[in-house]
Amino acid sequence: TVTAASERLEAAGQVLEALKLDARVATPATLPAVTATLEGRFQGLPLALDLQGGPEGEGTLRLRAATARLGPATLEASGLLRLAGPVFEGQATLAAPDLAPLSAIAGQPLAGAIRLEAVGTARDGAQHLEARLTAPRLLAGGVEARDLAATVTGTAAEAEFRLSGRAMEIEAELRGRLTAQAEGARRIELSVLRATTGGETIRLAAPARIGLRADGGVEIGALSLLANRGATLRVEGNWGPERADVRVGLAVPDLAALAPLAPGVEPAGRVTAEARITGR
Repeated sequence: TVTAASERLEAAGQVLEALKLDARVATPATLPAVTATLEGRFQGLPLALDLQGGPEGEGTLRLRAATARLGPATLEASGLLRLAGPVFEGQATLAAPDLAPLSAIAGQPLAGAIRLEAVGTARDGAQHLEARLTAPRLLAGGVEARDLAATVTGTAAEAEFRLSGRAMEIEAELRGRLTAQAEGARRIELSVLRATTGGETIRLAAPARIGLRADGGVEIGALSLLANRGATLRVEGNWGPERADVRVGLAVPDLAALAPLAPGVEPAGRVTAEARITGR
């Protein structure tokens, strides 16, 4: 059993006021049961938590109520939590219809709305997740984006992802797969990468593979981008953390195709360029 109360707590410029906490946890390892309530104000916004759960078989917790609120944001969840793993089987929703009140917590102006929906299941004893994030409008970091949609489906070992939206007059789409590798490394396989602005489109010429090493290094395997006027940009090599060796190639087979982009100029011929970036 844990009970706590405080009129004001402040750390690193963050203020928690009127805190009231009451929590009880019973037999957490075998027949878990939990009851917790919290009230207060964080950075001037109302904060609340209501968590109620009881055992449903050994090592399994049934969430009867799980709700957390901070200002305009609400997180709700329901389902089964299997402590072995752990693995959550159920649904969770995060909704923030107005992000502006959260600006003080983020330390920057926020605007718009977001909604996150997730469904967790067990697949061969591992956590499987299907999640979708939508934001009709989102302002963060001084950048405004619209019609944002992101989905992730899979496990920590292998997951497919998709992202689309518009920002800075660019409409973009990204699709691929993230796979766990040996020694903490990960591999990203891109199947779609497309960006359109001003009637011009840049896209992947072929599926690409990017490796993320455990030490923070990035391995780029022959990533090739193609513009709709025939220009091609190719990038491959290694970047960091101790050494960079990246090769870049640019090819424009017919400069005349670029004439609409430069009124009054009559480009002709072709361009081929190669560059290698190295360093420590």
